[in-house]
Amino acid sequence: RSVTLACTNAVAMMWLMPRMGAFWRRHPDIQVDHLISDNSRDYRRADVDLRIRYGSGSWPDETSRLLLQETIYPVCGLSFAESHAGARSEDVPSLPLLHVEWVDPDWTDWSEFLSRTGIPHGPLPGRRFSNFAVTLQATEEDQGVALGWHHLVAARIEAGRLVGFTDLSMPAPGGYYLTWNDNRELSDAAVTLRDWLVEVAAARQA
Repeated sequence: RSVTLACTNAVAMMWLMPRMGAFWRRHPDIQVDHLISDNSRDYRRADVDLRIRYGSGSWPDETSRLLLQETIYPVCGLSFAESHAGARSEDVPSLPLLHVEWVDPDWTDWSEFLSRTGIPHGPLPGRRFSNFAVTLQATEEDQGVALGWHHLVAARIEAGRLVGFTDLSMPAPGGYYLTWNDNRELSDAAVTLRDWLVEVAAARQA
């Protein structure tokens, strides 16, 4: 009665862990092990049963089911928002931007976001981070503007730690998918966790 679930640090910290307590209370007989990594190669390990992945939904030898569609928009800390209250969408490229780099190539960066939303830009200033959670911590400390992925930043916005900045927004090119190996039958425990994750995601999306 054990199952191993893999996902990124950001998904684990900001979406999965706040919800897993409900699963443990409902299914105390199932042991869930968490492989948390931003390196997708770790997801191919033989002991991984289920994966939560961001992307197009198509990976070799994996069945995928869409969990959540995503929206991306700029976010910043409260003091930063107050001191830049008059900023317009076209001003964003000249502001201190916080970049998430050295991660999954499917991750939308500032250059792609601005291009897709029709904002012209040259070289983009700012600091670079290899971890989304640390980027958000810097954002809360008013160090600049970061790209917020709605399902990952919503709790911080509801708590008043972050705010949306300008009216820029776009649907994410990909989504969050739950995937499993085509060539291996899922255990009963893995099926239970899979169905619960789909249920929880559907309730959040509604």
